[in-house]
Amino acid sequence: MKDSRAGGIEIRSLQQGDELWPAVAAFAAGCSWRAGPYLAGLMRDGVFTDWERVIVALEQGAIVAFSTVTRRDFVPDVDYTPYAGFVFVSEACRGRRISEQMLAFAAEYVRGIGFAQLYLVSSEQGLYERYGFRKMADVQDIWGGEQQIFVRPLNLGTDEDVQLCSAGRDAR
Repeated sequence: MKDSRAGGIEIRSLQQGDELWPAVAAFAAGCSWRAGPYLAGLMRDGVFTDWERVIVALEQGAIVAFSTVTRRDFVPDVDYTPYAGFVFVSEACRGRRISEQMLAFAAEYVRGIGFAQLYLVSSEQGLYERYGFRKMADVQDIWGGEQQIFVRPLNLGTDEDVQLCSAGRDAR
């Protein structure tokens, strides 16, 4: 998938070895979210393989947000794939729909490589439904925390998907 630009934000898909990889790992390591350093470690350890990606949002060349597309998330005993995860937007850039842009980019990317759905695990309520996801189940993550699994159908253009996205946008 090609990089995307909207509202002065550039969204890019990165693989290990890309020029921005170390800078995104450093940004994640220093961000205010406790999961950021964990992602940075995964990036440094080279665990992203094959079609898995780190997605980065840039504003005037500066990193302002990141997320991932991976084969698995931190919920045991489920066979769903792929997952959008590690969604983080820097505090100064929140409220500008950057996470929505990154998730839309992730959805287009995985649809382009043949997936019909995109999953997401989060404890947030009412956020991801606005971006076309629907809650599937309550689960526990590998650390024993309460989470929810969300799914976003990628069969864009069907009546079901249009209704799902419209319902999510109307809920704002």
